[in-house]
Amino acid sequence: MGEDALSGHYAVAAGMVAIGGGGLVPATVEAWVSVSRRVSYHDADVAGLWMNRTWSFSKPGASYCDGYIGLEGCGLDFLESKAPKAQYEIALEVTSSFFPMTSDGKAPDLSPFEELIKKAVREAAKAAYEWADAPEPEVKAEKPAKPEKPEKITITTAVFAVVDDAVRHASDGFKNTITARQAFYSVRSLIKDRFPTVEELKDSYFTQDLLPRYRRENNTDHWPVINYDARGSASEPHDGRKNIQLSTVGVCNLIRSEPNTEKISAVLFIEKEQFGEIIGPVQNEFDLFLIEAKGQGTIAEKQALKWAADAGLPVFIFSDCDIAGFQISEAIRNGTERFPYPIPSVKRIGLDLEDAHALNLLPEPYTPEQKHRKWLEGSNLDQGLKDFIRHKRFELNHLSTNQMRDLLRRKLTGAKVPKAMPTPGSLMSKLRESAWGSIAERLTSDLEERIRIMRQELDDEIADRVRAFAQAVVDATDPDMLHAETKKTLTSKHYRGGPWEAAFVYTVCDLSIISEPLEAELRKDHQ
Repeated sequence: MGEDALSGHYAVAAGMVAIGGGGLVPATVEAWVSVSRRVSYHDADVAGLWMNRTWSFSKPGASYCDGYIGLEGCGLDFLESKAPKAQYEIALEVTSSFFPMTSDGKAPDLSPFEELIKKAVREAAKAAYEWADAPEPEVKAEKPAKPEKPEKITITTAVFAVVDDAVRHASDGFKNTITARQAFYSVRSLIKDRFPTVEELKDSYFTQDLLPRYRRENNTDHWPVINYDARGSASEPHDGRKNIQLSTVGVCNLIRSEPNTEKISAVLFIEKEQFGEIIGPVQNEFDLFLIEAKGQGTIAEKQALKWAADAGLPVFIFSDCDIAGFQISEAIRNGTERFPYPIPSVKRIGLDLEDAHALNLLPEPYTPEQKHRKWLEGSNLDQGLKDFIRHKRFELNHLSTNQMRDLLRRKLTGAKVPKAMPTPGSLMSKLRESAWGSIAERLTSDLEERIRIMRQELDDEIADRVRAFAQAVVDATDPDMLHAETKKTLTSKHYRGGPWEAAFVYTVCDLSIISEPLEAELRKDHQ
């Protein structure tokens, strides 16, 4: 019949169907479907049935239920075709060379065509629904527009926005030294005022992460010194354990004071506090500048190590036999994000596996942190050492005091750390400083009687002669000989562990033969 034969949306299905005893005949089913969606109930109806383009007085019935159009009658046993909810009107045309009749002989039997009918109805219903009159959409009251959310400010953005003003405020216009925590409280106050919705700032995050990061990424040359609390201390050899607090200001003062590096043979960084008294004798024997730290070391402590290395002093690390102990020396040698100034000359002389086994130490089981395990996997340590320190460790605290001193002595000797020795020029300078006082005292004693008698007349003459004699001693002294004799005294068993100044005084006294001809000549002149 074709698409335009009836009203409604059209679909056609064709194929071979089995009729009677199984013979196949060609058949075609056409369907026209009209849909109404503006209804309060859902139903379906067959408007008409055509067979080979001839009107049929019999037709199947139709209904709609649960998403399906159902056809029943004329041999169809509730044939279901899927369709959306709506009201459907259906017309069918079946073309075939043979139509069986139902058992009563009054109606055609459409059961052989049910698959073609099902397909044609389904497709026509779908097309009709898409083009049907949809219900008017419910008009909803317009919701008021939501206010735009302000751009989220991160804690880092907030800190970087106010930190320069905060430092200016805390330091009274960049004039005075401040502490890192002073900067923190000033930053915290400004954030509360300018960015009230930002999360609470933690002091450790600010002082240890954000503040150093800001200084790396921005020019802060106009800032004053920002002092971090001292977490470690330092001491020079032969100073009676006079500790230098290694805060930021403490290190600045240390460097500014220009310590006499001639009295120091090397710098020893130890990852423990309170060990100075234990290794004090070794410190004096090798003239060590000792830094006692807590673990990895602060920026201030690393600045002190950098100063020492730049001054030409060897730097050694005395640490535990564990992941952190090896990581400390690597961090100082290669630099870190917070302190990007490598010290490639640094050398670790800490406790090793061989040392621990030789001393029959009992290892301690432990589980390193994830960051330490990650570092270990990427390190260049020996595989056997890696396997051990992944689950066990030896601490310096495993050692007795004598074991620790002996181990340190052996390591320093193996590293060929010499006794601190002044230059010949330094010795001559010291001689000039001491000659006046010591020789004046000796001459005053020798000439005491004459001075009493002729004090008034001879005061100026004695002073001139003492000066002349002291200069004569300096002029008569061979710098290389004085250096050699002082070195011999300094490295002798009696003076090992003492400062070179003491050895110098002893040497000058022992070289009194230098002055004997001069004294004899002076006495002869006065007589």
